[in-house]
Amino acid sequence: MSYTYKTSLYHVPGIIKHNKKDLSGKFVLNYGCGVGYEKVDEYFSGTSTQLYHYDPYSPIAAQRKKVPILPFHRVVCANVLNVIELDREMYKVIISIARIAAMSDRCIAYFSIYEGKRNGIGGITLRGYQRNEKAGEYVPILKNYFSKVKRNKEHFVCIF
Repeated sequence: MSYTYKTSLYHVPGIIKHNKKDLSGKFVLNYGCGVGYEKVDEYFSGTSTQLYHYDPYSPIAAQRKKVPILPFHRVVCANVLNVIELDREMYKVIISIARIAAMSDRCIAYFSIYEGKRNGIGGITLRGYQRNEKAGEYVPILKNYFSKVKRNKEHFVCIF
């Protein structure tokens, strides 16, 4: 599997900006954070938000450590599913997030998808791999693992 961390840019993902109010003051897992996670830390500086960054494909050892068995309030998975080439690897990420969400009574998982060319033909890019699928293609997949899936363009709010 290619290293998806290379696709991460040094910015705060839109799904985090869009949901800042809901994420603030919570214990948040940034799943598949890539190399730009410091920008997310800066974005929430001065708030009581507790961030835990995790990326199983990162070469940075600190990010590959296991996710703590704690009841996270929120999980953010920003533009990760769309850069995973193999379906089974993508399902592993979704299942992992669903399991984390199941540990808390009120955990909400946020997913965002970058649609790329939107033609459904995956391919290699300068930074890795892009599935190029429309966001709507992910709805039935997420509904297999979450009881509620709400879509707003390229963003999804999922409740276990």
